[in-house]
Amino acid sequence: MTVTRVAQELATVSIVGKGSRLDNTGFETRRKGGLGYYMGPEELERRVAFDATQLFWGVPGTRLIWTGSRNELVFARSFMSGNSGSEYSDYCHPVVFVDGFETPEIDDVRPSTIRAIEVYRNPQTAPPLYRTGQTPCGVILIWTKPPEPKPKR
Repeated sequence: MTVTRVAQELATVSIVGKGSRLDNTGFETRRKGGLGYYMGPEELERRVAFDATQLFWGVPGTRLIWTGSRNELVFARSFMSGNSGSEYSDYCHPVVFVDGFETPEIDDVRPSTIRAIEVYRNPQTAPPLYRTGQTPCGVILIWTKPPEPKPKR
């Protein structure tokens, strides 16, 4: 008598998931460290914004100044002056990075594509990779959502 083995056919398994690019950026690790101000996907979903600069309404130390044609994002720096102890404010322009690349115009990024934001008002608290000679003011890091997968034909 001969016994033959017949291979058992298993049902097809489909694996669907979205990777977390934030894990690759170090966002979650830095958020736990708490040296900056962080907006994750949950908070960004609650905010309504037409321009990326509008996402910064209410962020401590940031100001949106209307220039007559657009919002300009600045950081407010306070300093003491003289013996009177009076406090004055000064505005400066932060350096903005989108997915690790410096960008001159923050509103080139659509708010709906932003996944997370990090704000470092003090350039010394920003991650070393993003400290340059051009960061006397502060740093903003913007991380975008991964592109949607293209449907298979």
